[in-house]
Amino acid sequence: MLDLNSAYYQIPLAANSRGVTAFCTPFGLYEFNKLPMGISVGSQALSRVVDELYADLKGRYVFNLLDELVVYSSSPEEHVTHVREVLSRLRDQGSP
Repeated sequence: MLDLNSAYYQIPLAANSRGVTAFCTPFGLYEFNKLPMGISVGSQALSRVVDELYADLKGRYVFNLLDELVVYSSSPEEHVTHVREVLSRLRDQGSP
């Protein structure tokens, strides 16, 4: 299982959506530029991104639930190949 640790913070927000993330501090008013955890549609947005990224692999050897990816295989050798493919796609999308 892979935990997409900062996955929410990797998804950019549209400029017109940033206002709904505003919060006030003694130092000023701030808005998120990336999707924050805890926002009501955050899990749906993350699921959509992950579904698009792994559309051809879901049900074959990848399953996701929120920010968790489960990679499953029939053999250790096959598992190495599958995990490399999953991580490669994350890297190609710019995830750390």
